[in-house]
Amino acid sequence: MFIDEVAAKIQATERHVQELEASKRMSLAIKDISSTRQWEPLQALLEEKRQLAMLRMCGMNVDDRTRGDLAAEVRVLGWLAEQPLAAARDVPAMEQQIKMCREEINALSRRVPQKRPQ
Repeated sequence: MFIDEVAAKIQATERHVQELEASKRMSLAIKDISSTRQWEPLQALLEEKRQLAMLRMCGMNVDDRTRGDLAAEVRVLGWLAEQPLAAARDVPAMEQQIKMCREEINALSRRVPQKRPQ
C-alpha cells in the first residue's frame, strides 16, 4: 500500500513538472508570436497542455469539482488550439485572449481540492 502511494505521488509530481515545462514553452511561444507572427508552435503547445489536463482529469484522487475545473481547462485549451491561422494576424487581441485564458487556467491549477466532510 505504501509503495502504491509513493508511486502515485511520483507520477503526480512528474505530471506537474510536465505541465510547468509546457507552460514555460507556451510563454516563450507567445513572445515568439509577437515577433514572427507564427501561430503553429503555440497551437502545438496548447494541444500538449490540453492533453496533460486530460491526463490529470483521468488521474486518481480527482473529485468531481476538480474534474469539472479540468474539463473547463480542456475546453479552453482545445478552443485556443483550434483557432485558424488567420487569427495570428490580430496578434495583440489573441495575446490578450491567451493571457486571460492562461490566468484562468493558472487559477484553476492553483486551487486545492477541498476534502468532502465525512
